[in-house]
Amino acid sequence: MKKGIDPTALWTAAKEHGLRYFAAIVTGALTGYAGYSFTTNYWYALTLVVLAEGASLYWPSRLETVRAVKTGKHWHLDGIGQWLCALLGIALSWISIVATDISSAAVIATSNDNAMAEIFSVFAKVPDWSQQVIVYVLPVLAFSHGALLTLFYILSEDAEIARSIRGIERSATLSIRRSNADAEMARAQAYVNKHRAIATKAATAKGEQEAVESVDSTYAVNPTKRQQPS
Repeated sequence: MKKGIDPTALWTAAKEHGLRYFAAIVTGALTGYAGYSFTTNYWYALTLVVLAEGASLYWPSRLETVRAVKTGKHWHLDGIGQWLCALLGIALSWISIVATDISSAAVIATSNDNAMAEIFSVFAKVPDWSQQVIVYVLPVLAFSHGALLTLFYILSEDAEIARSIRGIERSATLSIRRSNADAEMARAQAYVNKHRAIATKAATAKGEQEAVESVDSTYAVNPTKRQQPS
């Protein structure tokens, strides 16, 4: 049976996170405006919003899956590492939001279409730093979030289990290859031993035969030699 949308769950989420989502929408609009104003590229602006506001909403949810930091008196470095990654991701997102939104506000204040342009006379032009922020913030965010997410996954329990499974598979594969190599060495050694035995036997037989033929040919020429005492 197909389940519909649960109004109770939606209301609960709205009460708990509604203001946070609304704030992300407002700051996202400013971030997107700044990104488009400086680049006139919709994809650039959209990517900037995802890596700033989107990441600011994503990282807190990842904190729900972090590993334990401490059990009794034992500290877990992987749990500490995951917490640091998530907190750094949140801080990076917030800093980028503040920087891009201030840049966006500067663009709005210096707009010729602003009806209150005289009030914002201090903003004769868009500050150079705000232009640099919009240009540099995207590659910094992309690299930083990518690195933090990668490290966060490496420290996760899922990655540890995956590594254990891969380790078992590699160990089994190596054991099979080692067994095959041992079997091949045993086959080669058996071949050498049998070949040596057969060759020795054949050489001995051939030597004996040659000796008999040599003796026969000798006494055939001088039969009296057979009567001489040894």
